[in-house]
Amino acid sequence: MLLRTFCLGVVLATEKRITSVLIEPRSIEKIVEVDA
Repeated sequence: MLLRTFCLGVVLATEKRITSVLIEPRSIEKIVEVDA
């Protein structure tokens, strides 16, 4: 059970890192412009 929890945490951390790398500041600016 402890091992499963650890693996889940590692997967979540990796996914967060990948999504933060994929999201470029320029694309965020475009989204803000569309909302405005």
